[in-house]
Amino acid sequence: MDVIGSGLVDVVIASRLYQVKDIFHPPKNQGRCFTMMRHPVERAVSVFYYLKDAAHEQAYNEEMKSMTIEEYVHSDKVESDWMTRSMGLKLLGGALHEDDLFTAMEFLRKKCLVGLTSKYSESYRRFEKYFELGRSDVGCENKIMSELATKTKGHPKVTPGSDTWLALEKRNHFDMQLYKYALQLYEEQRAL
Repeated sequence: MDVIGSGLVDVVIASRLYQVKDIFHPPKNQGRCFTMMRHPVERAVSVFYYLKDAAHEQAYNEEMKSMTIEEYVHSDKVESDWMTRSMGLKLLGGALHEDDLFTAMEFLRKKCLVGLTSKYSESYRRFEKYFELGRSDVGCENKIMSELATKTKGHPKVTPGSDTWLALEKRNHFDMQLYKYALQLYEEQRAL
């Protein structure tokens, strides 16, 4: 329906970048986005524990309910390189190549103001300033974030350097490179 091209929309919100990726193509659409990047291993661990109980999700698999994280990592159920795949529209699988990583890196560089979940508050302030969102009421922001935190289900952490951590790094080879690039962009974009 060309809602974006109509000029009637200033802001689009999506939890999945691939859902709105096409709105960022010039010359007609000059969109810029912000994204929060999370360490790929931490994200993979969190997804595993979430999907163990998320019967309402399409990706739910009853077999995972009884799996340990170690079993998951070595199973055919473990996802790999989700961030790189989502930016290259290869979510349904297939082999990734260096050009897929390059495409994801270029998209981040050209179109995204990068935030880090490990530096949430600083990232949020950057987004406010860059997009001229106006200062939010910090008390209100903190209240909303603490409410979200109480709804978040905790899970056991995986120790960096452990066999499980290293196996997840290996399964997310391209995402690890993309995340390292995002860390670099985060520092470079400080000047923005």
